[in-house]
Amino acid sequence: MLLAHAGIADRRMWDGQVPVLSGRYHVIRYDQRGFGESAPPEAPYCPAADIGAVLGHADADWAVLVGCSIGGAIAIS
Repeated sequence: MLLAHAGIADRRMWDGQVPVLSGRYHVIRYDQRGFGESAPPEAPYCPAADIGAVLGHADADWAVLVGCSIGGAIAIS
């Protein structure tokens, strides 16, 4: 399960849900570019491609995507 945060937050917005979800799912959360501990973008980029890269780094062939606000828009793109 990949959790994509809202545009006013970072990966920490999911802190309360991770303990519950991780009992049943492998949970991945990340900071979108320019949020939390992520560097700001230096050039145009595709947020959906970033999700693909995160999943690739985690060696995940597929995932359930859960997003809030802009994270939800990215998840359905």
